[in-house]
Amino acid sequence: MNEIFNLKRFLMIVQTETFSFRRHYLFSSVAVAAFAVISFFLSNGNLDGDVFGPVASVVIVIAPFMLYNDVSHKIKGVRYTMLPASNMEKWLAFWLQCIVFFPLVMVAIWLLLRGVESLVFPSDTTLFRTLFIGLKASSDRLIWLICIQSISMLGVMAFNRLKWQKTLGVIFLLQLLVTILGVFFFKCFGLREFAIDHESVNLFSSIHWLGTYCKIIFYAIFPFGLWVASFFKLQEQEL
Repeated sequence: MNEIFNLKRFLMIVQTETFSFRRHYLFSSVAVAAFAVISFFLSNGNLDGDVFGPVASVVIVIAPFMLYNDVSHKIKGVRYTMLPASNMEKWLAFWLQCIVFFPLVMVAIWLLLRGVESLVFPSDTTLFRTLFIGLKASSDRLIWLICIQSISMLGVMAFNRLKWQKTLGVIFLLQLLVTILGVFFFKCFGLREFAIDHESVNLFSSIHWLGTYCKIIFYAIFPFGLWVASFFKLQEQEL
């Protein structure tokens, strides 16, 4: 068990990676904050979460490529391979950086900007209320953000070269496949007639049942299945 996971080794690799990624964190933070400030002045003094949210989401999705793009590099990747940690510890640190640390940095920037805005431009709405509303709206999209980021996590571990380009290609093919399957089910199950005939209760129940199980399968694959796949891809690189 000690060879698979050791807490001291794990904390050491997390500390080492966080320190080595400090420039990526700083650059991303400054870029997102600058974009938010620019949008603030362009929107006549309103820090809009609908503008900040998508930008921060894009940064979170591409975070695996920013942090771990050189993992499989023939020269730069040697340092990562030689880290005194097991594959499990490396993958957990990888998961922690992408799923926990990077999103927390984006949330911290948002809270900081909203705090500064409330101090410089006070309003009748309390800061706690505005932050709560913003965080609640963001939490509703969090699961989709994690699902999309899991594709990036697998792509950065699966491909040796042109990581993000190949990952975008895979995403395009997945979207094309989903579109084709959607059109297929739309025609096969007579959903066009159902859209007109609102009294088709049995058909509605069948579609609802099918949609529920498809959603369960989707969430099992995105992100959990892709997380597992990224771990095995990392293990393949270490062999």
